[in-house]
Amino acid sequence: MRDTVGSSYDIELTHGQLLGFLRRGLPFALIASLLLAGALYRWASGAEPVYQAQVALVAQSPQVDLRTLDLPEVSFSPLHVDAYSVAVMNSSVLAAALESVGLPATDSAVNALRAGGIRVDVLPVPQLLYIYVTETTPERAADLANAVAAQLQAWDQGRLTSELQRMTQLLTQRIAVQQLLLQDLEEQQPASAQVAAIQQTLTGHRDQLDSLLALSSNATSSLKVLRAATPPTTSLGRPPTMFALLGLLLGALLVYGLMFVLELFQGRPYTSEGVERATGLPVVAELPRGVRGGAIGPEVAVVLQANLRRVTDAALPSTILVSGVSARDDTAAAAMAVAESFARLGHSTLLVDADIRRPAIARRYRVPAQNHLPLTACALGHQGGRRPLWVHLDRRTRLALLHDERGSAEDVVALLNGLPACLERWKAEYHTIVVRAAPLASAGDGLLLSEGSDAVILAIDPLGASRRRLDAALARLRQLRVPLVAAVTTGLRGRPAPAQEYRVEVPPEVVPVSSRSRVRPH
Repeated sequence: MRDTVGSSYDIELTHGQLLGFLRRGLPFALIASLLLAGALYRWASGAEPVYQAQVALVAQSPQVDLRTLDLPEVSFSPLHVDAYSVAVMNSSVLAAALESVGLPATDSAVNALRAGGIRVDVLPVPQLLYIYVTETTPERAADLANAVAAQLQAWDQGRLTSELQRMTQLLTQRIAVQQLLLQDLEEQQPASAQVAAIQQTLTGHRDQLDSLLALSSNATSSLKVLRAATPPTTSLGRPPTMFALLGLLLGALLVYGLMFVLELFQGRPYTSEGVERATGLPVVAELPRGVRGGAIGPEVAVVLQANLRRVTDAALPSTILVSGVSARDDTAAAAMAVAESFARLGHSTLLVDADIRRPAIARRYRVPAQNHLPLTACALGHQGGRRPLWVHLDRRTRLALLHDERGSAEDVVALLNGLPACLERWKAEYHTIVVRAAPLASAGDGLLLSEGSDAVILAIDPLGASRRRLDAALARLRQLRVPLVAAVTTGLRGRPAPAQEYRVEVPPEVVPVSSRSRVRPH
């Protein structure tokens, strides 16, 4: 990009742009947030309360060492705590627990409990087992948790009892075989050493059988309850207030997220380089947001003039029209900057604010309400001897200003019809005429006024211009062979010049020759 006015400004989003984005979406965000919050609050309020009870168990070692009975210890060892966590989910255990608390023990009820009504956590090192049961009432949750723990203990006790019974049967069968063998030996060899050995073995097996019978009748589970479940006091269900707050947040995020996506799809240029790529026009000036009259100095005026000479082949235009694509484009700041650049270089300059729908230049120059020459009066031929206001930028620099108050539709029509002829008359008096027109998207003033202009400069806000509007405006302008020469970007981040006091002067009226008194000869 060429050396442009304000090229040291940072090209980034300002706080004003961010606040504007938030402000544009605020009504939609509030509506979406309230609707979503209300829907979630109603949904959460209609849900049944959910309570969760916990029971803790520990897997202990057996109280009797089977090795003292010459029995294999593995037959009477407790299961690992992970195995108990699997056993909890056994259909027989869950069905028995449901039946013990008076609930239906059907397959569907067991599957529902297994799917979302029960959860098991284990701590392998201390052999701890935690069973969590979820139900719609605190009492039912606690009762069912304790019932599951009791049925798991019963299942473990049954496992031990059945194992001891199996060992008892095997030992009984072995004793019966040894008794038959002993009877045969006693008949053949009553006093042999082999008979004595079998009798001793048979005595030991009988002692083991007595021990197994005693253990089988008194067998208990290796699982012990450390803490029984008690009815919970708080519900784990959906709290309506929390879901309402969540709805407020999600509604705002949804609206602003959609707005952000739409902003991306609009393809905004965002920078002056992006404007040059999108329009094919060179950017001759970058104006920061909040710029007002006098925001460019003499050195910047030289740069702007040099850029204009480059894009116009060294021949500066005498009549320049400044327009924009949309209302976001600060055409007033762009027209003021161009006019001041000519005035500071000693050119006789006239600045015309032809956007009487939204006049802005007089307000920015702080022109007081006084008897000035209205722009519409010039267009209607009622100028008389009055002349445009003089705005003194400093002690040596001034420019002429023509403006009007906010006009009606009839005033706009009269202005568009009469202003081209006025421009032709003013060319003989002023070296440079800068005309500010309404944005192209809101009116076609710029297209009509461009017929009498030597050059057209577009004021574009890179942060607010959409690629679709830019393409449509440029296609229309080029189709009508409008002399587009350059662009001025506005609304970028930067530090505007400090406020400046201007002196506005009303020039004296020019008395027409026809109205002067003539001396008659005697």
